Formats: sequence, structure tokens, C-alpha cells
Amino acid sequence: MIASLFLALASVGAPERFLEPVPIERVKLSHEFFVKRLQQNTRVTIPHCLKECADTGRIANFAIAAGTAKGERKGLLFDDSDVYKTIEAIGWTLVSVKVPELEAQADAIIDSIVAAQKPDGYLNTYVQLTPGKAPWQDLKDGHELYCGGHLIEAGIAYARGTGKTKLLDAAVRFANLVDRTFGPGKNPNVCGHPEIELALAKLHEHTGEPRWLELARFFLDARGNPARKERFGEYAQDDKPIREQMSIVGHAVRAGYLYTGAADVAMLAPDATLVEPLKALWADAWDTKTYITGGIGSSAKNEGITKSFDLPNATAYCETCAGIALAMWSQRMLILTGEAKYADAVERILYNHAAAATNLAGDKFFYAQPLESDGTHRRQPWYECACCPPNIARFWPQVPGMIFAQKGNTLYQTQLASAEVDVELAGSKVQVRMLSDLPNSGRQTATIVADKPATWTIKLRKPNWNVDAKVKHDMKEQEHDLYDSEHGSGWVPFERGYEVTDGFMIHFLAPVRRVKADERVEADRGRVALMRGPLVYCLEGVDNGGAARSVVLTPETEIKVENVGTILDGTRVIRARAKRVVAGPDGAPTTKVATMTAIPYYLWDNREAGDMTVWIAESPEKARVPQ
Repeated sequence: MIASLFLALASVGAPERFLEPVPIERVKLSHEFFVKRLQQNTRVTIPHCLKECADTGRIANFAIAAGTAKGERKGLLFDDSDVYKTIEAIGWTLVSVKVPELEAQADAIIDSIVAAQKPDGYLNTYVQLTPGKAPWQDLKDGHELYCGGHLIEAGIAYARGTGKTKLLDAAVRFANLVDRTFGPGKNPNVCGHPEIELALAKLHEHTGEPRWLELARFFLDARGNPARKERFGEYAQDDKPIREQMSIVGHAVRAGYLYTGAADVAMLAPDATLVEPLKALWADAWDTKTYITGGIGSSAKNEGITKSFDLPNATAYCETCAGIALAMWSQRMLILTGEAKYADAVERILYNHAAAATNLAGDKFFYAQPLESDGTHRRQPWYECACCPPNIARFWPQVPGMIFAQKGNTLYQTQLASAEVDVELAGSKVQVRMLSDLPNSGRQTATIVADKPATWTIKLRKPNWNVDAKVKHDMKEQEHDLYDSEHGSGWVPFERGYEVTDGFMIHFLAPVRRVKADERVEADRGRVALMRGPLVYCLEGVDNGGAARSVVLTPETEIKVENVGTILDGTRVIRARAKRVVAGPDGAPTTKVATMTAIPYYLWDNREAGDMTVWIAESPEKARVPQ
């Protein structure tokens, strides 16, 4: 059955992807919010991941497998992937900035990885160093193809960043073994943790070899085999064929990786039969199962996805890796369809979930990112299961590739950020320099230099948080409201004849807004969240009398934005003359007037321990009296 389905789909056609992403190599990012994180990532986070991978034996495992060192393998069965993700982080970093010390460390690790690879291309230190283990024995939980996928991604990134192909060559040898082992008429099974699908699609795009795309599509099409349902099931996204899945279930990270790979195949094959299922799955994920910060995953017990209704905010698991997977999937859906809502989702994750993953120093990490805490949940320097630290380390250097995309003579700015790009539009070589003040304000200014006058279009995403906008279609005219035709499309077009030096300006207005949760979320009824632009805000105990969850913000209370230089490097806070519930003289709850201070969610847990909440009580009955 699998073989016949595979052959039937071999010639399925579809429209080309709507947009072509502008690659990292052509983008110079200067956006302060992102540059701070990129610099911190390079100077602190990546070296920290390298040190932890060394101290915990993850790197030594390869030398032991190669026979160049003695000892027993340490760690969990999927720990190879943490090393690969860290090298991938270095590779993407080196695309934009040269850091000789990181490159030298990566080269040494790559030598050890390549030495550990078996002659047939197999590479997995857990299987190679565990007595009684043989390749591909336990695809449900073994993570061999998962680790191999991260090897492929690391090889591609390192080749892009350095031009060196030693790791990529090892990845190709592994992929050749997978191609000889899996497919129609061979091993019909899939990996319990998707990753190989998107990695093979990337390998196809990087090398042009069609075998990798066909293999990626096999792994997608093979899911939903009834013979595996009892062993794999929903948790591994193997309960139904992918084209029959209309609701996202199971493990949040695994789901995000699978659908990212499916979107890649839909674009590259191309395969129209995947597009509508992916749209439905994404809508189900974003509209009903994603939290306000862009996090996803509701059960700390199994990191899985539920409908998230009737669950207290404290149980919002929101694993860092799950949010990263959702961002990757959303970015693919943007490129596939050209619909701005997917870029809105990426923006929400970037400024909240991704930014919160690491502390301001860059050396502590959230694994789970709840929307409420009693003060005991804090970032840690590392974890036994350390998938999240190297994942966020490899994510930030890829952000420059999310800023621009192109379709013919139209340049799209998908993320509103300060950045510079060189493109060709209508036969003219054009340098576009965008200046953005996000998240402080929504003002965007474009400076354009072209080698000759021509007519082309630049489209800026109109963010879903925008309530109104003022615009200058060229710098000679007066600022005015957007034209009626520019409302509702998700993109604001600047289409006209451009001079050799030109520009325009738009100011997306972003006042503080109160957000109500879906009424089906019982835990959030009678509560409100605060947002400003793309930022979600929260209350932290240190700013609110040591009891953030006791604050009451009634609907009529006036709120305002303030610049406070003494709080977290001068971040803009939201303040209000609110109330707090306290214990009265007789022990009964009562209220008193208190100043409420809200900070951006990504900044919480950077000071002393204390409680935190995103959803604020609107009445005393919903507040919590401090114990």
C-alpha cells in the first residue's frame, strides 16, 4: 500500500511557493532587539552550550565511539543531537560574523564526529556504545533518525557558514544509508520523533539531489500505518496519514517538526495534496492550542498538546523547543502561501516565547515557559534532557533569513526590523535599508538606493496588533492615513516609480490593549492580559509588593506606558493605579490601592525569585491572597 501511494504521488504537482525567502547571506540585520540576542548568543550562549556538552560527556561520546578515547558513554539516548544543534548554531553564526575561536572548536568536534561514523554511514553513539543494541531496532523511541536529521542540518549550516564540507559529507553518507534502508520495498517504518523529514528536504534544497526529497516524502507518506498505531499512535503523529490529520495532537515538538517538513515537501516537490491539510492543522494549532505568548503544549506530564481549555495557567507547559518548532512551521507556511497571518505568528514567538527562553546574561534557560508561577519555576544553566538550550542557540542566528522575501518585482518585509538587503527589482539593482523602532514603537522608515529609476513594489506586513497607521508613500508628501484599499490585506503596498534615491515612512500605532482569553478557558475567565505591539506583558512579584497574583486591574482602571530606567535596563513598563488583595485584620481578604507594574513577559525571572502572572484578575474574587 505504501509503495503504491508513493508512486501515485510521485508526479503530483502544485503551484510554486508563493514567496522566495531572501537568504541570510544577503541580509544585514541591525535591529537592536534581535542584535542584542545574536551578540549574546555568540558571546555567551553558544560557548556555554559547548562547555556543557563537554562537561556532560556529550562530546566525549563521539571519541569513545571512534576508539580514540576510553570510557563509558554518558547521557541520554538522544544526546548526540545537542552536539549537532550546537554546531549548527555555530554554522549559522559564521554566515554573518566570523568567530575564529568558535570555528576552531567546531572543527575539532567535527573531526571526532566523523571518526565515530561507521564505514556504512551509520552514526549514533547510543546504539554504537550500548551492548546488545543494533541499528534501527527501536524506531519508536530510539531517536536514531531524529539525531541523524540534526546531523544533516548541522552539516548544511556549517557548510553555509565556513565553506567546509567535512560534516556535510558525513551527513550525506548517513543519508545514503537511510536511503538504502528505508522506502518502498524496504523498511516501511518511521521515526517516533519527526526531524529527518525536514532535514532531508533541506539537504535536497542545498544539494539539488532529488533522492533526498523523495525520501523525505516517503517518511511523510508512511505515517498512519495501521500496523504501528498501537505502538506509535498520536504521541508520535502516526495515528493517521498526514493528509487525513485535521487536528494537531500528541507531542508538541514532534508535531511541529513533522509539519515543518511537510510544508517543505509541499513547496519543493511540489505537492498540492499537503497544502489544505497543513492550513487546517496550523489553524487548529494557532487558534485553539497556542497560548498568548506563542507557546504551545499543555501537559507537563508528557509535553503534549491538549485543547488547553479548562487548564490552569500554571500547567501551561509551553516547552521552548515546541515554540521554536511552531515558529519554523509558521515561517514555512508564510513562504508557501504568502499569507501575513503566519508572519504575525512568527513575530509573536520571537518577541515573547523565544526571547524568554534565555536570561539576559545568556547562560540560563527555560525548558518550560508557564504563564503563571508561584516563584519556584526558574531558568536553569542546563538540563539532563538539554534539547532547549542548543535549540534556542541555533534559532537566533537564523532570524536574519526571516526578515525579507521576494516575489518577482515585489519585495516583502515579513518581519518589521531594522535591516539592509540588496535585491534586483524590475531590472534595477536596489539597496533597501529599513529602520524600525520595534518593540518601542511601530515606526518604520525605508531608505532606497537604486542604480536606475524603475517601477516596483515593496510590501510591509501590516501587523495584526496595529489599530491605525500613518504613512508617507514618499518622503515629499505629508503624513496621512492609509488608503482604504490598504486595509485588511495583511500587507501595505508601496508600489510606484522609484528614483535612484528614494524612501517612505509608515507608523503602525500600537497602544496598550487589553486581551481577553477564549471564554472556554475557565481558568482565565474574569482575567485580562496586557499587550503593546508584539509584546505580551506580565506581573512579577518584585515589582508588585511581592505578590503579583494578588493584583486586581478593573476594566475601568486607566493604564499607561512609562520609561523606567531602574527596571531591567530601562524597559518600557505598563503602570496603573490598581488594587491588591491582602489579608485584613481579621484574616478575611480585603483590598488596598496599589501601583501595578507590568514588564514584558520575556524579561521575567531576571531578578529575585517571586511569583508571576500573565492573566491579571479583574475583580477581587479572582485574585490570590498572599500566604
